[in-house]
Amino acid sequence: MKTKHLFLILVMVCIEHYGSANTPLPQIGAKWYYSTMFMTPDMGYYQLEYVNDTTIDNKNCKIFEGIDVNSRKQVTSRSFFYLLYDGGRILQYVDSDFHLLYDFNAKVGDTIKTTYPSIHHPQTDIAMKLKVTEVKDTLINNVLLKSYSFYSIDSDINDECIGFSGKAIENIGNVTGYFFPLDCLVTDMIKPTDFRCYQNGNWVFKSESYKNKECDYTYAYSPNATEMHLFEKDVKIMFREHNNSIIISETGTAKPNLVIYDGVGKICFKASLQNDVPISISELRPGIYLLVIQLDSKSVNVKFIKK
Repeated sequence: MKTKHLFLILVMVCIEHYGSANTPLPQIGAKWYYSTMFMTPDMGYYQLEYVNDTTIDNKNCKIFEGIDVNSRKQVTSRSFFYLLYDGGRILQYVDSDFHLLYDFNAKVGDTIKTTYPSIHHPQTDIAMKLKVTEVKDTLINNVLLKSYSFYSIDSDINDECIGFSGKAIENIGNVTGYFFPLDCLVTDMIKPTDFRCYQNGNWVFKSESYKNKECDYTYAYSPNATEMHLFEKDVKIMFREHNNSIIISETGTAKPNLVIYDGVGKICFKASLQNDVPISISELRPGIYLLVIQLDSKSVNVKFIKK
């Protein structure tokens, strides 16, 4: 799931703790980004944005809009969700009632019991239970925020992990995956997701996995013969796993520049590209890489996994 927070003034040097009146909740316009891959395959991202406030049952709630964006930057679906921030707890309004998503008052060993089937886990008709394994303060941008680690269990008696685990941070949500809202979860094998980053005004918090990358780059998780469209033109990039190459086509007379970075930000390849001329990536070891493609004054970031 997702929920994050905070916008700091640069002259602020003291450390605040959550609970202070000086620690704001997410502001309207705050956004969460998650990577997604569909079965087609169609690589893109999921964006959740805090768009407005409302009142439900005399409680002040926040309205979030979730959108799916495919590899062509087209919005394929939209949904709206309603969250209540209540003294360290975050609840979602579903089927005429509020149901628990997070509880930052929890202690190590506690079991956080959800009250709505499938609120954390897809394709199940039972409410999920989360066992808390660690609770600590996390320093983010000079502000201490509560966080807790957890894994899912099937009962109070059996404490074995049955599905997923994660780490949640106040006003940010689950930073190791995504299980909110209900149609796009970390355990959903049809539509897997990963937390990328959170933006609140000029303040950005990125996951450890993607901290050196932009929030809205496109992914290629299964590069075999995968084709993606780039920029506003019909420029295409194709990954050919069988011969370890990348091809960019339909560039016209322009020659895009390509830079490939490894997982720690080191440059592995840099060159100007010619239309339909394969670029060999056979020297790259298996792993995660980031392609930065520049055309004219614009650039596109594409992440791919080399098997």
